[in-house]
Amino acid sequence: MPINLTVTRNRKVSKNYNSEGHGVSITVELDQGLLGRPDQLRQEIDRLYDEAEAALDRQTNGADQPPTPSDNGSSNGNGAHTGDRLPAMTDSQNRAITAIAKRLGLSPVEEARNVLGAEFKDLSIRQASKLIDKLKSLQAEPANRNGGGR
Repeated sequence: MPINLTVTRNRKVSKNYNSEGHGVSITVELDQGLLGRPDQLRQEIDRLYDEAEAALDRQTNGADQPPTPSDNGSSNGNGAHTGDRLPAMTDSQNRAITAIAKRLGLSPVEEARNVLGAEFKDLSIRQASKLIDKLKSLQAEPANRNGGGR
């Protein structure tokens, strides 16, 4: 029997004394066997929250709106790219990558190059999500990377 998992992200945006609410929910069916593999379950949950956060960023930044003729793949002023380019990584993804890499003693710039063959500052939302997953998998590895455990 599959398990159902729902992740929800909401954000309130205030501009000129007006508030606007945005929200996204993602519901998926997962293999019940993941309950016996908590690390993989947590990784799947984190991935879904990252996807929900990225969707919310696109929603609040207007990145899903069709590009205007003057866009030509350039930034829309909110850091989200339109046109021929994929939306740029979100601020929360940037912070997550930087924090995890720091805990691991790694350079986010070098990891982006080594793992994705891309420049850190130019990562798309999807690339940033992949890099977060890779860094989290390194974080979950046993401490024997540094010559042993405790």
